[in-house]
Amino acid sequence: MTEHTNAANEQPDDEQASPITFADLQEAENERRRQRKKVIFELPEGDIWFEIRMLTPEEFDQVESAAVEIEEKRNEKKQSVNTTAFKNKLIKEGVTDSSMPDWKNTDRHINILPKNVRNELADAIDEFQELDEETRYGFR
Repeated sequence: MTEHTNAANEQPDDEQASPITFADLQEAENERRRQRKKVIFELPEGDIWFEIRMLTPEEFDQVESAAVEIEEKRNEKKQSVNTTAFKNKLIKEGVTDSSMPDWKNTDRHINILPKNVRNELADAIDEFQELDEETRYGFR
């Protein structure tokens, strides 16, 4: 699997370092949300690619909530996560385009993918949600 990031407005870092403001962090985060990554899988039948986007925190929370299963037994609640449902929902929400003919973000199309491709694709979308080190440091 390989990844390519398309940044909307890449700019050289010619300016002197200045303190990072909240507005700078917010703009950097908004810029990241506009970015798309192309994830390429090499399969025996040929390469396929998926274009993925970063989910908003609200969308990501909805994906997580949809995968949580609560079981009640004798005054005790047990909470677990259905990882297959989580990954499928993540793919549904995060994939914007694909090289696969007639691709649609449906359970049927997602389930056609080989399991290793589904897992790696969901992991790529999940990792795309993470803040980079510079942004994380700026929030501290």
